[in-house]
Amino acid sequence: MDIVGQKNMQMNKKTTLAAIVGFNRPDHLKKCIQSVKISLNNFNKNIKVIIFLDRDLSNPPGWKQCESLVKTSGFEFYINTENIGLRQNMYQIFNYFKKSSFDRLILIEDDIDVSPNFFYFFQINFDL
Repeated sequence: MDIVGQKNMQMNKKTTLAAIVGFNRPDHLKKCIQSVKISLNNFNKNIKVIIFLDRDLSNPPGWKQCESLVKTSGFEFYINTENIGLRQNMYQIFNYFKKSSFDRLILIEDDIDVSPNFFYFFQINFDL
């Protein structure tokens, strides 16, 4: 078997958590979710997406839109009961990851539109 084949076999055994961190930005969150779905359609090998949504009520209509987007995304999600901010959200995700069975973690902030090849790129380069 060639080296590429061996690498693909190893790659398929590892699981990846892709964590989307959402705030009170419905337009950004919608684009992010759409781009993640496109990238997953192109390459979904042992990748699980979970959305972590902060409860920022400074703009109630915007937050309600975010909540609706998350609940209808088709992804697993966690909605905080209060506004905990970026740092605490990251701690929350890292703690979730440490206690999980995932081998790798990709953090995606809600204002990022990922490339259609995003997950493919990460999967083939994680072990470099």
